[in-house]
Amino acid sequence: MDFAMKSVCEIRSVFQIVPLDDYIVDRAIAAVTWDFEDAIQVAAAAKVKADFIVTRNLKHFAPFVTQAITAEEMVTIVEPI
Repeated sequence: MDFAMKSVCEIRSVFQIVPLDDYIVDRAIAAVTWDFEDAIQVAAAAKVKADFIVTRNLKHFAPFVTQAITAEEMVTIVEPI
């Protein structure tokens, strides 16, 4: 297995992939936000009770319940793989 594929497998072991479905889209449409893509992420995180949303733009997620953190913060939280 090459380095890139090994890295993808390691990342996959940490992060959950949430399928986009009607429930998430409907929650995002109903959200009070100007950014639909952010609302999709928040709805998906809420559906699976995610601990964090990892983002470069913390201010977009400030009004939401799910805690947003940067990739740099994530590295300090997740145990080395």
